[in-house]
Amino acid sequence: MTNPGAYVFVSYVRDNALDIGRIIERLRNEDLTVWYDRDDIAAGDLWQEAIIDGIKKGTYFLAFFSSAFEARSDSYMLEELEIAISELKRRNESKWFI
Repeated sequence: MTNPGAYVFVSYVRDNALDIGRIIERLRNEDLTVWYDRDDIAAGDLWQEAIIDGIKKGTYFLAFFSSAFEARSDSYMLEELEIAISELKRRNESKWFI
């Protein structure tokens, strides 16, 4: 990404946090900026607002689907996906959603 403010928003379920952490480390080693809830939500931030803002301002939205996601009946990732789909419609830019 050549845009200095560009970043990838990462959406996942907590059950996969260990694997996602390794993937994020690899992305960062490739000089990609990654928005990761564990790093980018400061103490005292309203986490839901921070996530919505992170999704809407992201250069890309990267969703990690897994058997753990499929097995859950409820997850905040579903809400992130709803926000991302609305943003995708607004942007009309298919390459944004990965």
